[in-house]
Amino acid sequence: MANEQTQPRRMPTPLTGVAGMKLWAGKGSGARCARCGGPIASPDIEYELAPGASPNASHLKFHVRCFDKWRVAREHPDHADGHSGN
Repeated sequence: MANEQTQPRRMPTPLTGVAGMKLWAGKGSGARCARCGGPIASPDIEYELAPGASPNASHLKFHVRCFDKWRVAREHPDHADGHSGN
């Protein structure tokens, strides 16, 4: 660990459209993405979304690109299905 360099990561997109929820970003944990089902590898940034109102609610984990598409579909359900494209 002494040789390992850590650098802060900036979130690449404004985190709007998640009112009432808590959001964290960090190194991928290998968890499955809630949108595409693929693993979020350690070189990737993983977004973890937790509903703020219920402490027992499941946390959702996303790739950055999948979170962006999920957020757009949530904000504009008539304009996006959240599953089109990559």
